[in-house]
Amino acid sequence: MRQMFFMDATSSLDALVTRAQEEPFDLTLDDVRIVEAAASSGEIFSPQLLPYKEWIATNPVNEEDERGLFEAGSLHMVDEDTFHKMLSTASDSEFSLDGIPVDANGHPIDLSERQVVESPDEVPQEGILGVREDPDGYAIVEVDLHEYKDRLGHKVSDLVIVLPRSIDGVPVVRIAGSAFRPRLVNGVGVRLVIIPDSVAHIRRDALSPLAVENVFISRSVQVIEPQEFSAKTATVRAEHIAFHVDPRNPAFASHEGSLYTRDGKELLFQAYPYEQELVLPERLERIMTGAFVTKTPGPEVVRCPSTLSRVDSKPTPDRLWDPETLWVCPVDSPQWRMLNTVRPITISPNFVRDDEGFYYDIDENGEACLVRSPRAYGRLVLPTEVEGHPLTSMREAALPKRLTGLVVPPCVRSIGKNNLCTGLEELVLPDGIEEIGEASFRSRKLPGITRLPASLKGIGRGCFEGALCRFEACGATVQVSVNQQVSCFRSAAEVSEMQEAAASGADPHAADGLIPGVPFDFAAYDEYLTSSHHVPDRLGAILLRLQTPCQMSDAKRDELVTWLRRDEAKALERIGRIGDPQLLDQLCAAGFITEQTIDEQAEILRRMHKTDAVLFLMDYRQKHFGAAQQESVHSRFAL
Repeated sequence: MRQMFFMDATSSLDALVTRAQEEPFDLTLDDVRIVEAAASSGEIFSPQLLPYKEWIATNPVNEEDERGLFEAGSLHMVDEDTFHKMLSTASDSEFSLDGIPVDANGHPIDLSERQVVESPDEVPQEGILGVREDPDGYAIVEVDLHEYKDRLGHKVSDLVIVLPRSIDGVPVVRIAGSAFRPRLVNGVGVRLVIIPDSVAHIRRDALSPLAVENVFISRSVQVIEPQEFSAKTATVRAEHIAFHVDPRNPAFASHEGSLYTRDGKELLFQAYPYEQELVLPERLERIMTGAFVTKTPGPEVVRCPSTLSRVDSKPTPDRLWDPETLWVCPVDSPQWRMLNTVRPITISPNFVRDDEGFYYDIDENGEACLVRSPRAYGRLVLPTEVEGHPLTSMREAALPKRLTGLVVPPCVRSIGKNNLCTGLEELVLPDGIEEIGEASFRSRKLPGITRLPASLKGIGRGCFEGALCRFEACGATVQVSVNQQVSCFRSAAEVSEMQEAAASGADPHAADGLIPGVPFDFAAYDEYLTSSHHVPDRLGAILLRLQTPCQMSDAKRDELVTWLRRDEAKALERIGRIGDPQLLDQLCAAGFITEQTIDEQAEILRRMHKTDAVLFLMDYRQKHFGAAQQESVHSRFAL
């Protein structure tokens, strides 16, 4: 008897398909399981269990005759045919006492090696296929490859599945979406699935759970719904996936493993794996949902034809393709505008790829923009020019995700959002940079203080997470919150809106809090410092804020000083370690260091060898607290 399922690693695909077409596979109702129709939309499907019926042996047996499972046949627990079949199976493949599988001669079986059944006709296949009776024919709703594997008794590989054309003369017209669901097929590698010359409709994701390498579409198939293959859903991964279509099929065609509509205008599936550069054919107008295998690296570059007008998408478009794939088409063309609505990375045909895998786009003004980089890189010093074109910008997420150091050249004016660089340990920003997009440089490894040039006009929310940043335009140093929702940076758009509101008279005071070169909301920052939000080093942040009280009200200054006095001893100790005369001057002016605490603070500074700071306090005492005690002070803090 011919088989629906058999292993074949050597025969050509053409030979297997030709045989299946010349000898169509037909079954009887005895060969399949009839599965009740699934619930329709809106129905509640709740199958009822049959009432319990107690089992009673047909022939009573004396207790002394019950000697083990071998006697199950004689005890009439199974019928005679099943009993002899069980004995036959047990004699073909047995297990030793220590659990190692052995053959009929007692030799161990190595299950890790690929094995081929010499006589596949010996594998019973009845009941592996589950079907549903529809008005126009049968639908295949369950293909239990695990059951086939269990009956085979060893590892399944290079499996060929030849689906039946009819059942008792009634055609199989449909492959249901549940036909190869994961629990039935995971772990089984399939070399080829042959759709018979009767099936007209392949439902959504009917084939995608399979770890299948090749699918043959017969001439009868009229509708193929999206098949969204994923490289990580199955325990066995197909190294390649290709579709092959009968040349006589009026609806579909295949080219080098890719599946198209017959007119070539719609791409249903792109053959996998992908080349570094994929060139889509002319005449292609639409890329269907599921055309690309997800959760696997896609092609680095996709060149789009001028005819492309639609790419089907979902709310999460990165499920449809690798989000790092570059889609090449002319700037401001219909393809460019359409692709940017579904958010892949677009790039002009004038792009440049260097030897290290960095992609740059060259615009109509002759300026270069960094578009994409390798995922990981050490210390990166970006070039000033790319093939003679000045590098002036970076796109969204263009920088390597894993980067230890970055030196930005002086010609760069803008850095797009989501350049996370979470492992960054060194960052050099040039004078002249104007804008940094949101969620960039979110590294908590940046040492010391990051310099923010006075040329900056905007910094997006979520940048410089947890870092110390110094604004060169005003000298203020701030400790950025690790909470992106508590961001005090102002984007270029926000600054522009405030300036326009002030200039138009709509809000004359809108720009009162703006300082050129400081896109930062100091009032919001002061609220953050005294709020219940987590501040990693609140004491250090408050001292830095008081050291350069840019745009700080007297009331907020008093509030920060009050906070310092909650643990005055700790504050004095930290001030002593800093030992900065400018900080001491501001703390004296704010009333934190008083005539009562100046001696204690001076002693801490002397102990930490902060000579300049001690001299400052001695001079401050003389000027503000009188000269009567100066002699004792000089003797106490003699250097």
